[in-house]
Amino acid sequence: MSSKRDAVIAELPKLRRYATALIGDSARADDLVQDTVERALSRLQLWKSGTNMRGWLFTIMHNLHVNAVRKQISRGREVPVNDYDSALSARAEQPSRIKMLDVSNALQQILALAASSFS
Repeated sequence: MSSKRDAVIAELPKLRRYATALIGDSARADDLVQDTVERALSRLQLWKSGTNMRGWLFTIMHNLHVNAVRKQISRGREVPVNDYDSALSARAEQPSRIKMLDVSNALQQILALAASSFS
């Protein structure tokens, strides 16, 4: 089993180059390589000795990338919350609610005082 793991490790530089070519961003490429190696190691028993390890790993990487692109397309474009214009939001108009709560609290205190004076 360790010889299979060694074969995976030997392909890491080539996997990284391929991932960078696919994505163009080194941080995301590293994530793709990590996902690829994780997938490969968890399914290492499926790789047949004597077949092309690099081809198997590149196929896993390609499929992971295609699945990620499809998922991104189906989810739509993500926009950070901070990018929204402040004109799209309205300031909370709650002073009347706060005043009503203050009046309600004051009435409860008066009622509590009145009840204690009758006791």
